[in-house]
Amino acid sequence: MKPSEGLAVRLTPLLVSVVTVLVYADTHALHPFLASYARALGSSVFMAGVIVAAYSVFEDLFEYAAGYLMDRTGRKRFFIFAGMLGDAVVMVLYGLVASPLQLLGVRLLHGLSGSVAGPGIMSLVAQIPHPLSRLGARMGLYGTSIILASIVGWVLGGLIAARYGYGVFFGTVSALLVLGALLTLAIREPEPLFPEAAQRASPRDALRRLRRLVANRGLRTACLGIFALMVTLGAMTALLPLRYQELGLSSFHVGMTLAAYGLAALVMQIPMGYFSERYGRLLTLGAGLAIVCGAMLLLSAVETFLSFVAVGVLYGAGYSFLFPTLTSMVVEESAPEERASASSLFHIMFTEGVVVGAFCSSWIAEQVGCGLGLRISAVAPFLFLVALLMRRRSRAGDA
Repeated sequence: MKPSEGLAVRLTPLLVSVVTVLVYADTHALHPFLASYARALGSSVFMAGVIVAAYSVFEDLFEYAAGYLMDRTGRKRFFIFAGMLGDAVVMVLYGLVASPLQLLGVRLLHGLSGSVAGPGIMSLVAQIPHPLSRLGARMGLYGTSIILASIVGWVLGGLIAARYGYGVFFGTVSALLVLGALLTLAIREPEPLFPEAAQRASPRDALRRLRRLVANRGLRTACLGIFALMVTLGAMTALLPLRYQELGLSSFHVGMTLAAYGLAALVMQIPMGYFSERYGRLLTLGAGLAIVCGAMLLLSAVETFLSFVAVGVLYGAGYSFLFPTLTSMVVEESAPEERASASSLFHIMFTEGVVVGAFCSSWIAEQVGCGLGLRISAVAPFLFLVALLMRRRSRAGDA
């Protein structure tokens, strides 16, 4: 191996982490202002909500197909490169739209180009030579990169758009995505394990693989686990501002609580990945689910800013127990030649958990109040925890 090749291989884990931050930051950067941007274009409140949600819907529609094609070609890097260039073009289009329907069309294109990120990067992290030898630690680093992307995106969206306007914001994010796409060219991806597989790609084969993956009990556990976790995050995102409003607190306090959650998850995911390797996946899942349930119950009970920050840290700790463990399970329960397909199903459940949590908790809060809405969102992780305990008891009985 040439010295330059050896250096490229050693730098690949760092490059993948940087690319992860850039590829996820664009969607988070839109969160602070997308609804108001749609309203400024003349949309109704309902249409603004549809535009905000459209990205997740379109992304999920394309995600499994993207993962399947990555597995069949064995080329994750190419898809990530193309997806980031597509995102860069879409960012420019955001700044050119003149009506709500045009904005909805751009969201569709954004969902298409963004569908490669989750399955591509997650399967690549499991595949490349890595200084973190333990799978749980690798997945913790992947989760840390996503959390960092959220923070970077919120800062970009909040500061640049407010201070310099939408045009500068869209241009800046587009340039960062082009930079990320160029960085993917320096990633050294292992050669495909089954280069002849691309010749067998077909819709029928894709459906066969989907049925096989859905039948995998371990993969189902990981997908349902991330869905249960993200239901609570969706509820927190939707109801926390309203809960604070009831208590006379401001959007600044909401941001600080979410920042406390983000920083806790940022710091703790790699250590919790090691924890899951040492003490087992089920124990780590049980601990994380219990912490998340407790955090959601406390969010509906506390009434002071510092208490909310403390609960945000607690929620971040529970998230850190769960995310690296669940992503490790996806890798362990899928063969290398189907890992991107399995990762796509995981990310679909990740996204839909947020959507379902936000929608259901908002409807419940409208009927009975924000406090009860937050408490009821804890039902999803609680039911999943009960199912895990029953599964463990049945295993002990069989033994």
